[in-house]
Amino acid sequence: MGLPKPEGKQVDVLYLSDEDNIVVLGTAGSGKTTIALVRAVNMAKNYPDDIVLILTYNRTLIKYMEFILEDSPKNLLIQNYHKLARGYLNSRGKMETNAILQSKNKLIAEALDKVKNKYPDENTLERHMDIFIDEIEWIQKMGIMDQETYIKIERTGRRDARILRKNRIYFYEVYQQYVDLRNKRGYLYDWDSIATAVFEEAQRDDTEKRYKYILVDEGQDFSPMMLKSLSMLVSKDGSINFFGDENQQIYGSRISWRSAGLNNVKIWKLEKNYRNKSGVGKLAKAISELPFFEIDENDKIDSIVPDVVGPNPLVIKCRDKKEEIESLMGLVDNSDVSRTKAVLVKTREDVNLISSIFAEKGIEHTILKKDMGKWKNTDNLHIGTYHSAKGLEFDLVFLPFMSDRYMPTEEEIAKYGSKQDALVKFVKLIYVSVTRAKSGVIITYVDKLTELLPEDTSLYDLRNGYE
Repeated sequence: MGLPKPEGKQVDVLYLSDEDNIVVLGTAGSGKTTIALVRAVNMAKNYPDDIVLILTYNRTLIKYMEFILEDSPKNLLIQNYHKLARGYLNSRGKMETNAILQSKNKLIAEALDKVKNKYPDENTLERHMDIFIDEIEWIQKMGIMDQETYIKIERTGRRDARILRKNRIYFYEVYQQYVDLRNKRGYLYDWDSIATAVFEEAQRDDTEKRYKYILVDEGQDFSPMMLKSLSMLVSKDGSINFFGDENQQIYGSRISWRSAGLNNVKIWKLEKNYRNKSGVGKLAKAISELPFFEIDENDKIDSIVPDVVGPNPLVIKCRDKKEEIESLMGLVDNSDVSRTKAVLVKTREDVNLISSIFAEKGIEHTILKKDMGKWKNTDNLHIGTYHSAKGLEFDLVFLPFMSDRYMPTEEEIAKYGSKQDALVKFVKLIYVSVTRAKSGVIITYVDKLTELLPEDTSLYDLRNGYE
C-alpha cells in the first residue's frame, strides 16, 4: 500500500528542515500521521547510513504503519516507546529478567494501608484507591523526584476530585511506600517509571547516539518523561519531530516544550480536516466544544469543518441491551461489504462480548489488539477499544453502549472522584473514536444518551431500534 499524497499546508510541513526540532499539532484527520510517515521515509532515503525511528504508543497502529511502509528503507524503524526503553536499558546492562512490575495496583493498596496505619485520623487517606493510583501514575509520568516539587507544581486535569496542596504530603508518602515495596519485591521498574530510568541512564551514557531522527506520532499519548528521555537518545546533529492532536496538554500540567526536552522548537498547526465528511466533522467539532473537553488555550486550534458533504451520524435508541446488540448486528451485516468498518467500545470485556456474538452469527471480523498479526487490507471489519483505534481510520464506525448509565458507570464516577472528572477522562476518547470515521458514524444506546455526546439533535439522524 502506498503513502497518501500530502496536500495544502501538509506540504509546507513536509519540507521543513530535517535538522530542526518541530512540533506539529493538528485536528483529527489533518494528516499528521501522513506527514510523519512521508518525512520519515524521505529522511531514511536521504541519510542511508543513519537510523530513522518512528515511535508511537499504540502497538495496533504499528501494525498498520508496517503495512503501509512494507517497502520502506531498511534504516527506517517503527517501534512503540516501551520496546525502545527496554532495549536501551538492556544494552546498558540495566534490564534484568522480570525487572518490570506489570501491574502496581496491589502494591499501591498495600502502601496505602501502611500510610493509613500511620495516620489513622487523616480523612484524605479514605479517598477511593483509584485516585491514589491515578496520582502516582501522574507523579511518575511528570518525573517528579521529591515531595517539595510535587507540592509546588501546578496540577491541572482534575475538577471536583482536586487534591489540596496541604494533602499532597499523604499522597507522596503513599508513593514512596509503593516504590519501597516494589523494590523489596525485586522489581526495578514499572511501566510508568521506566521513562525516568531511561532519562537518568542516558545522562550517564557518553557513547554515540543510535538515532539521528526520531519522529513521534500520536504524541499526545507520551508523558513528559518519555519526551525528555527521547531528547537524550537522539544524536546532537539530529532532531525530534513531534506530531500530536490539537487537544495536546501534557498530563494535566502546563509545561513548556523546552521542559519536555525539545529546545528551539518550531510549532506548526494544521486546521483542515481531510479525513471526515461534513456530518462526522460537525459532530467532532461539537464534542471538542463541550464544557468538560479540557484543552490548553495555547494549543487550541480552530478546526475547519470538512468541505466534502456527508450524512449526519445515525443515533439509534434501543429498549434494552439485547435489542441494541441485535440492531448492531443487523447494521453491520447489511452495510456495504467493500467499506472498512470498526465497532469501537470502552473495555476489552465489551470487545470480547461483541466478538463472541458476531462469531456465533458467522460475521467475520478482526480484533484490534497489541499482539495482532500482520495488518491485512482485506480485513473489512474490526472490533476494538477506543484506545486501540488511535491513529487508524475506517469508512464507517459503530459506537454501541453509549448510554448515560454506562458512559460513565457509577463505579467509574467513584474511581475518578466525581461525574465531571469521569466525563473529562472519557470525552477525548469519544472524540478520537468519532474521528476515526471517514464517512459515517452509527451510535446506539438504551434509555438516555450519554452526556459525552452533544445535546444538539440537528447533528444527528435519530431513530428507534425497533422501527
